[in-house]
Amino acid sequence: MMATPTIVRQINELETLRALRDRAPMTRADVARQLGVTKSTITKVIAGLVDAKLVSEDATAFEETTRIGRPGTYLRLNPDGAYFAGAEIGVDRLSLVLLDLTAQAVASRSRVFDTPNASPEDALDQIKATLTAVCRENRLPLAKIAGLCVSVPGFVGADSVLISAPKVGWRNVPMKQLLDRRFATPTAVENDANVSAFAEWYLTPALRNNEILFILLESGVGGGLIASGKLVRGAHGLAGEVGHMPVAYSEFDGYRPAPLAWEETIGKAGLLKAYANRGGKLLSIAGLRDAIRAEEAAAVDIAATWARWLARGIATLVFAHDPDTVVIGGELASIFAEVSLLIDKELASMLPDRFPAPRLIASRFLSDGCAIGGAAVMHAARFSEAPN
Repeated sequence: MMATPTIVRQINELETLRALRDRAPMTRADVARQLGVTKSTITKVIAGLVDAKLVSEDATAFEETTRIGRPGTYLRLNPDGAYFAGAEIGVDRLSLVLLDLTAQAVASRSRVFDTPNASPEDALDQIKATLTAVCRENRLPLAKIAGLCVSVPGFVGADSVLISAPKVGWRNVPMKQLLDRRFATPTAVENDANVSAFAEWYLTPALRNNEILFILLESGVGGGLIASGKLVRGAHGLAGEVGHMPVAYSEFDGYRPAPLAWEETIGKAGLLKAYANRGGKLLSIAGLRDAIRAEEAAAVDIAATWARWLARGIATLVFAHDPDTVVIGGELASIFAEVSLLIDKELASMLPDRFPAPRLIASRFLSDGCAIGGAAVMHAARFSEAPN
């Protein structure tokens, strides 16, 4: 198909936005060199983007510049040009985050929500009400929300249907259809671990060239994999459901008899139950973390067992995917932080000599990770849209 002037202009606009996202501040000459086009072409493109309020101009010369002669006008993305929303439907909460056009978080909201006793429609209605309230409080027109991605704790198929969310009891929910009935902006639905993995990769420049395995440790256990700069989805959109890997067939250290899935050995319920079976009286992850720090014998012992089973599952995934970095996120990341050295040691013992062990790190995003990831998915989509 022949490229029309309109398509060429749209491509140049998109490439300009990408360049400014990654390298701002830039002059028009900088952008022209980056795109390999003439300065007159870029001047027209920039004029359109400034009129659309997606790009702002700054005539201030930066002290660190080494340019000779009069500096040009600097260009940046206009933070207020568009906003992107991410919402998480968790087992016991709803969360919402807004990113601006420069991918900075500008607002967030979280509330307790009894998802297992609510319908998908109830959850989405609450998300809509929350988004409306957050926009009103921040004096943002709803029309400036350029996209909304909702993450869910379950299997999301390639057709954006929530096939199953065992932790909340939802099955065969046409989430995309329900979203589109409630929101005028572009929408998407994703697995919670997938968007968490995407947030780590997309919003952390140091990880942009890495193969990343993300493990989300909550009530359940999920995984997301970024390979060659893309989220790995698999043939049916279900890649990353690592919590369901079978890992044992016998009782061990207070856990119930198997067969056990990995999330039963390292998930929140299994961990707290194992601790209770050792005489522990605390019923929260924060309490268990504090007990580990206080070197309470039962807490330290059960955390060590948990670390070994976490390492065992990671080793299996390392053999399958060979990631550079494994990121641990979710509520149980605080327990990971207490025993990370033990996990490193256990993992190294399971890998053959000279097999490169990945770096294990905690997520930089705390309880907002899934919502931030959803917003990041929509932000990235704005910078990869094909011309109309």
